[in-house]
Amino acid sequence: MGANIEYVKSIIGIIKLVILILDVLTLICGSVALDFAYIYGFSIGESAWLLFVSFHSAILITIMIIVFALEGNKKITRINWNLVMVVYDSVELLCHGIACLLSIITASNWLDYCQLFSQSSNKSCLWIDPFAGSLIAGGVLAGLTFIPYSFDLTINALALKNNVAPVGGKTTKR
Repeated sequence: MGANIEYVKSIIGIIKLVILILDVLTLICGSVALDFAYIYGFSIGESAWLLFVSFHSAILITIMIIVFALEGNKKITRINWNLVMVVYDSVELLCHGIACLLSIITASNWLDYCQLFSQSSNKSCLWIDPFAGSLIAGGVLAGLTFIPYSFDLTINALALKNNVAPVGGKTTKR
């Protein structure tokens, strides 16, 4: 059982690697935000959602890269891989969109709270800046993940519509 290096070099393989890199970076930013939220007693739901989305996306994309690189999609023919990928990409787009919006809105609310706190108590609240910054960065990275997921969804939807399988940069009829 050999590895299909052509898949990793193909456009769809590179898209999946870009998604993996963005998810790992989002995971790092989300974990920093979660630590700050836990330490200072803020709601951890938004950063936990960001972590959940980026973690499960990174794990599933890694599994898919391995399956497609080892040509598991050719060995398991009962599964319509294009349909699986279209559904997966659609769910991930929705989850990353929610994570992006929640993170940025929450960080904005915390910065507003910080301004109100500093005006009313004449104290600085610079401690919230790294937290809000990491949450904003995680939200922006989750939003940036939209781009490669959109390309992946488009490629797989076209392959599903035309009944072809995108394999190693080339399309082959089924």
